[in-house]
Amino acid sequence: MTQPGGPAPHSVYVRRRALAIAGGVLAFVLVVWGLGALFSGTTQRDADAVKTGNVDDQPRNHGAPVPASSSNATPSGQPSSSAPPSSSVAPSSGAAPSSGAPPSSAPKPPPGPPKPCDPSFLHVLASTDKPSYKVGEQPKLTMSVMNVGGQPCIQDVGHAQRELVISDSGGGRLWGSGDCSFAATKPEKRTMQPGKPITFSVQWAGRTSAPGCPAKRTAVEQGDYQVTAKLGRVPSMPVRFSVT
Repeated sequence: MTQPGGPAPHSVYVRRRALAIAGGVLAFVLVVWGLGALFSGTTQRDADAVKTGNVDDQPRNHGAPVPASSSNATPSGQPSSSAPPSSSVAPSSGAAPSSGAPPSSAPKPPPGPPKPCDPSFLHVLASTDKPSYKVGEQPKLTMSVMNVGGQPCIQDVGHAQRELVISDSGGGRLWGSGDCSFAATKPEKRTMQPGKPITFSVQWAGRTSAPGCPAKRTAVEQGDYQVTAKLGRVPSMPVRFSVT
């Protein structure tokens, strides 16, 4: 381009070229700075999105893969749990019991009727109301039967089964409660509860007797005597008393 008045001095061209070069460099620096700021902002937003779990709401960075959000993400600054989810499931109310569980205990059937008493579980005891009597007195003799087992049992305690016997000091039989008894001999079955005795008492007239009740009976004299009780084949220990 032709300048009016002739061509410009050489120094003017030099300054113009220097200004053009400086402007180009400045424009290049501005473009680079702008691109750097743009990329820096995008990277910061992606990082914030990863922390908050909202990656899909942030712009993608040139198609680069972004970590997927997780429903188990923990708040920023707190460690996440690495424990696997529990596989146990609470059983429903209608779930069937497992095969290894013990079956529920069935209700016990009602107990059957008591069985006959075992003689080894019967305890027979004889006693008198006083240790000593005057001649002519009538001692009161008592027989006690008790079930010492653990279960109730049935026992015949009728007149034919029970007996009180008086002997002299040498063991000679003098009197028996069944010698002259004409009471009914039918069975008298009782339920014997454990630890609860059944008692029978009789008054002795102080005279001798024998089975079949013979007519001749004599009064006993002063001396030492003993009484023994017996239920069936179960006897008691003898109990001593005296007549003075």
